[in-house]
Amino acid sequence: LHFWIIWGGMGKEDDAFRKWFRHLGELRSMFPNAVFLALSATCTKTIEKRVLNVLGIDKKNVKFFRLSPNKENIKFVVKKVPNSVGAAMFWLMETLNNLKEKFPRTVIYCNSIKDVSTIYNFLTSEIPDSLNYVQMYHSETPSDCKSEIIDKLGNDSSLRIVLATSALGMEIDVKFCNSVIIYGPPVNVADLIQETGRIGRDGLPSVADMCADDKRLWRIFIPVLKWKQ
Repeated sequence: LHFWIIWGGMGKEDDAFRKWFRHLGELRSMFPNAVFLALSATCTKTIEKRVLNVLGIDKKNVKFFRLSPNKENIKFVVKKVPNSVGAAMFWLMETLNNLKEKFPRTVIYCNSIKDVSTIYNFLTSEIPDSLNYVQMYHSETPSDCKSEIIDKLGNDSSLRIVLATSALGMEIDVKFCNSVIIYGPPVNVADLIQETGRIGRDGLPSVADMCADDKRLWRIFIPVLKWKQ
């Protein structure tokens, strides 16, 4: 539900990442008596209301099962980092250079393709042979590359780091991964839960590092200040 609603657009259709998602209600209208199962790890009240409205479902005919998305095996760490990518990611580059293929599998989420590309270029230029175990995943990644990355994430492959946008999410089961780095605060809490939900699925202790510089932290402070006013 999360990606269906968010990608389908909460506002104008022109702003939608996948505008056809918002027309699923038309498909359902063709089979009004069909049993419908909707699943989400981050179904907020707003998303719940929109789902019922788009699908034309009467709330009285719905059975809700709610569980907390909290995972006790995930430790959250917040880091304020320098504004430049080189300084912010130096610790990562240094550790990757020392461990190479033994570096623990890590997913790095960014808010934009630009940030993904910048960090990728920094790592691969400083460590040329990291091209063998560092990959990018976003909406512009070729389909064959996406399939290859998803396959590698599904087993204990040589892939060590995946730099990604929120495009790496739906229907993806990341295995052997207990570390996620979130570069720049997520747009909302739902995205945070989605991104940290990629790790620790084996129940082992895991770490979610949230890294942000002054510029990105200010993006959070502005709406908070407006809300307080």
